[in-house]
Amino acid sequence: MHPLALLAATLLLVACSTPEQPVPGRDRDNHGCIPSAGYQWSPLADQCLRLFEQAVRLNSTDSSQTGSAFVLFNADQSLAELTLPSGEQIRLSRQGNEGDWSWQGGIYQLFPWKGYVLKSGDQVLYHGDR
Repeated sequence: MHPLALLAATLLLVACSTPEQPVPGRDRDNHGCIPSAGYQWSPLADQCLRLFEQAVRLNSTDSSQTGSAFVLFNADQSLAELTLPSGEQIRLSRQGNEGDWSWQGGIYQLFPWKGYVLKSGDQVLYHGDR
């Protein structure tokens, strides 16, 4: 076989076997959000949003953890949506009296203290500024 024909055949095989790369901005989830652009669905806000722009970032108190949790509040702060680094979303409801509020849901409790503190039982997991 002619060397040029062999090269052309090899290039054709390589081109055919290369998987199609996703184009940023063309991926959509079940709600129409574009994850590659940083958007995810928020049941609390009932829309796609970027948590890093609209929610409160909570940093881990464990130095070996690199991910952040995020908290998004509704307009009157009676509800909060906690998004863990794994992507799990947990609805928190405000408890207590004005000035002594906390938000609770499942095993999590969010307290306003020097920003916010997220606890599970007695263990402080995350903290962040307002």
